[in-house]
Amino acid sequence: MREAVLTLAIDVDTAEAVRALRRHGVEPILLKGPVLGRVLYPGELRPYCDIDLLVGPHDTASAEATLRELGYRKGLTALPPQLPTATSWTHPSRGSVDLHRGLHFVQAPAENVWEVVRRDATPIDVAGVPVLAPRLGVLALHLCLHAAMSGDVVTKTLDDLERGVATLPRVAWDDALAAAAELDVVPTLGDGLGLTTAGAQLAAELGLASEETKVMRLRRATTTLARPWTIELLVRQPSLRTALAAIVRRCFPPPGHLRLLARREGSAWLVLAYAKRLGGIAARLPGSLLAWGYMSWQGRRVG
Repeated sequence: MREAVLTLAIDVDTAEAVRALRRHGVEPILLKGPVLGRVLYPGELRPYCDIDLLVGPHDTASAEATLRELGYRKGLTALPPQLPTATSWTHPSRGSVDLHRGLHFVQAPAENVWEVVRRDATPIDVAGVPVLAPRLGVLALHLCLHAAMSGDVVTKTLDDLERGVATLPRVAWDDALAAAAELDVVPTLGDGLGLTTAGAQLAAELGLASEETKVMRLRRATTTLARPWTIELLVRQPSLRTALAAIVRRCFPPPGHLRLLARREGSAWLVLAYAKRLGGIAARLPGSLLAWGYMSWQGRRVG
């Protein structure tokens, strides 16, 4: 019940954000959330707790100004460093927004990404507001790119990919391959599919090479230990001051962010929530440091 209420609240927040963006001349595309629910889980609940919006390369400034007007603050939640074309925006009482200017692992110019994703995008209803969603081929590609980034440690991502392989028509996967070729991420498309048995079979049918890319070799080498991406993000900070600020944001997000995730109130609960968060970070830290060191060593070997 709580997940259903949270999901509905996120839909309302999505509709409000999209209406505000349109008032400022920005037409976003919704990448996940309700899109995956409608296509892959019809008649079922697929919970989600944030909003993923892609905007055109010339609309980023307007989109960020709009989110500020709505009360969102930038950069309070760190995103993985392999996703440099996105920023996280957090609101004290609403769902967070990940504002994308590109896709996972795609290094093609933002104009090319926008053209591929925007092409044949169609609206879906989100809390009474029509919101653009990618066509099935782009959705299939995004499932694979997302799985390549985090599917080996986030089971929901693999569940989404398995649903996509099982339910999306073959023409959608042919289109996904064509879109991947346009964006120069065909190997990563194969990497993502290769994370599931059915996906690996589909990759073979599509004629994708089975050899893993450097990124996937590094990810597989570290998954038995921990995800080292947070440490990688800190190392890439331009100064010690910004690194320390990022650590503080990671350890002590705004109270509203924690309350939103858990839908809980009260000072006592909030103290326990921060204590649990710090305990979890402390427990993962040794493995994360070891994994990051090993990842860096492997990177020098295969680089």
